[in-house]
Amino acid sequence: MRRSQILISATIVATPVALSAGSLWAQERGYFPARPTGVSLNKVVGTLLDYGIGNQSGSFTIRESDGRVLEFYVGQAMRIGDKIVRCTVPPIKDFVPDPQLCADWPTNVKLGSTEVRVVYWRSEHEGETVSVSDEINPLP
Repeated sequence: MRRSQILISATIVATPVALSAGSLWAQERGYFPARPTGVSLNKVVGTLLDYGIGNQSGSFTIRESDGRVLEFYVGQAMRIGDKIVRCTVPPIKDFVPDPQLCADWPTNVKLGSTEVRVVYWRSEHEGETVSVSDEINPLP
């Protein structure tokens, strides 16, 4: 018996939709926990490698000086430096995001090269202990 294989290729093009003033940002849905009152906070320093917000959660990773990579869930009201940032996909290398979706990313924070101090706490999510952060501070 002879079998034939057919390769089908498709390209999906998405057109950004303007967000109204009342639109929900990703951080207002899904798993974006607020910092609990009185929670024990930890701090760690590393290079910010990536950052992204999806429909149900967001995360970012840093690499410590010893090479260890740590992942954090994004908490409610993420603060980078001295301001709240709602950017879902920040600029990286030659990629410039749509300003409607990422006009507030700090220009001094570059994925892959900026050293940051992350403030985080430990939480439970889907039966696992995870690290959650709502504060990233670029280091001079």
